[in-house]
Amino acid sequence: MINRLRQIFVQLPDLYRRYAAQLTPVAIGLALLFVAALVWQNHIAFLTFQWRLNPASLALSFIFCVLTWLLFGLNWGLVTRQLGSSLPLRDSMRIYFISTVSQFLPGRVWYLATRLYLYDREGVRKTITSVALVLETAIVVLSGILVYTVVRLIMPATAVEQQAVRWLLILLIPLVGIFSYPTVLLKALNALAARFGKVGLTAQLSYRDTLTWLVFYSLNWLIGGLVLFYLLDGIGGLPLSAFLTVLAGFCLSSVISQLLFFVPGGLGVREFALGYLLTTVAPLPLAVIGVIAFRIWLILGEVVCLILLARPVHR
Repeated sequence: MINRLRQIFVQLPDLYRRYAAQLTPVAIGLALLFVAALVWQNHIAFLTFQWRLNPASLALSFIFCVLTWLLFGLNWGLVTRQLGSSLPLRDSMRIYFISTVSQFLPGRVWYLATRLYLYDREGVRKTITSVALVLETAIVVLSGILVYTVVRLIMPATAVEQQAVRWLLILLIPLVGIFSYPTVLLKALNALAARFGKVGLTAQLSYRDTLTWLVFYSLNWLIGGLVLFYLLDGIGGLPLSAFLTVLAGFCLSSVISQLLFFVPGGLGVREFALGYLLTTVAPLPLAVIGVIAFRIWLILGEVVCLILLARPVHR
């Protein structure tokens, strides 16, 4: 499918070179259109919700939102450079955000094809981009599992949970470390690829590389939890004691949506799981409005990042 899409792209005029400056506003327009659609589809819930706005919490949430997106883009750029890309970090981050917007289109193939195509037009080999895409997803999932596990171990637990769950959670930490080891990680990914009839991956990585990515992406999860917590606090009020539960729910729901790669942008999967988990610390109306507002918040954060990185680096 990727090759067929690429053939179609190649047959078109050299749009990327000729209209590179227009790609960013197009991506921004698509993102804002999606926000408008979300608001319209849920306008009754927004109109009937009892808002208790806290401007300070909302501002803090959005600052964290932009920060976590920029960190995601930076992490992606570092991964590609480690694999052999010579593209400046700013350009890598800009391509990252343009392609991320495309994942809201039906079928995750557009998200993958967009990033592969844009990097190919910049002279970066498809093998580098393909391996980076797979490694990014793997490290995001592993770091999400790690943060969720640590948070759950910190949170108070019932006697049943202590007996039945906590030892399993403790075992997950060394397992994440083992699967982060390059040889083990690549073997696991290649075994998964073989089951789907795909070609295996090859990459020259050190354990230091993967551990560094694991730490950076774990920081992303932590900041993402702060985004959601302060957003909920900003629209309906939430005690600080709820932060760990919010963070755990955010990690678990997002990891699930990452694993369900065939769902565009995780749409619906993360919202349903997150809304259910948030009802343990927030009233149902706040949980429902919160997950919808969180999706909108993330898209607006992407738009800000696209604006900040709109101008490509001249080389």
